[in-house]
Amino acid sequence: MNKKFYYVFLIGFIVIWGVWYSCNYSEITEKHIAAEKSESISTNEKPAYDYENIPYIININKADAKELEALEGIGEKRAQSIIEYRNEHGPFKSTDELLNVKGIGDVVLGKIKDRISVED
Repeated sequence: MNKKFYYVFLIGFIVIWGVWYSCNYSEITEKHIAAEKSESISTNEKPAYDYENIPYIININKADAKELEALEGIGEKRAQSIIEYRNEHGPFKSTDELLNVKGIGDVVLGKIKDRISVED
């Protein structure tokens, strides 16, 4: 009797699951299609940097705009401002001199100070 009950329970479970799945199949596939579309859209976006894991120190006296943009809080405009300041005033003597660059304040400098240098 135990085997009979087990088989009836198993068949009942399979039937109920099959009915539920067939009723929800269109909803499930719509979610998968929407997820695939959103993934293809997001691949065209600019990737987020992992600021904590920059594997090297950036020399702000030699870095180009793209290298500077890899620093947290430094976007295209701030990178360009750093380069313009460097071209007008010569090489930075210390990392604190970045505070003289328009758009760079204590908060931004605090985020990047351990990832930059002024010497090789």
